[in-house]
Amino acid sequence: MAGGELAARVDLGAEQALVELAHADPRVVAVVNDSLGSTKVGKLDQVLPGFDADVVKMVERKLKRAKVKVHTSTRALGWEEDDAELLSIAARLHDVGKIGIRDSVLLKPGTLTGEEFDLMKSHTSIGARILSGGKSRLLRMAETIALSHHERWDGSGYPLWLAGEQIPMAARIVAVADVLEAMTGRRDYRRSLLLEEGIDHLRRRRGRDFDPDCVEALLSRRDAVARVVGAA
Repeated sequence: MAGGELAARVDLGAEQALVELAHADPRVVAVVNDSLGSTKVGKLDQVLPGFDADVVKMVERKLKRAKVKVHTSTRALGWEEDDAELLSIAARLHDVGKIGIRDSVLLKPGTLTGEEFDLMKSHTSIGARILSGGKSRLLRMAETIALSHHERWDGSGYPLWLAGEQIPMAARIVAVADVLEAMTGRRDYRRSLLLEEGIDHLRRRRGRDFDPDCVEALLSRRDAVARVVGAA
């Protein structure tokens, strides 16, 4: 999908993704501006005043919680501080491809049809295309995460059906943190789950959906995770 075509599909349903982009590293913002066509979308570092204040606050809280989870996991896995910080920045762009998903699917409150779910799954490849061609380590990592964060340890994920260590480590880490954030964060259509419920889910699905080492790494720093979940 060309940048102009993608830009033409940006609408209110993409607000959350755009707010996340506006908080991203300036190098990422510049690349995404070029990909989307700044004349259509507007410079991302200038879009926040036009968004609903509640959306902005909600996404800012989400970004803070997600960053702590990703950073905590990488440090527990033995990554150096600079690498952990880089990943926590790159991870913010994991859902950038949702900019290319139409409102009727992105905001649908009920169960998606098979056709709609196939469209939703395409946000991984759309996001990777938006971020492709970056020369910095940050952008290459962001592209990898955008493409692979829905792959599953047992090979049942998408879009490439990768399994086990075929899945890039950065994407494996983000997958665990993202699911816990989705389960324990506030959602309009359901109550927030308790941390214990989220942890139980991760434990049940390790070795199937998730890299067991990544699950254990996050849960080994439970106190840090509990603090940000409590701040939801």
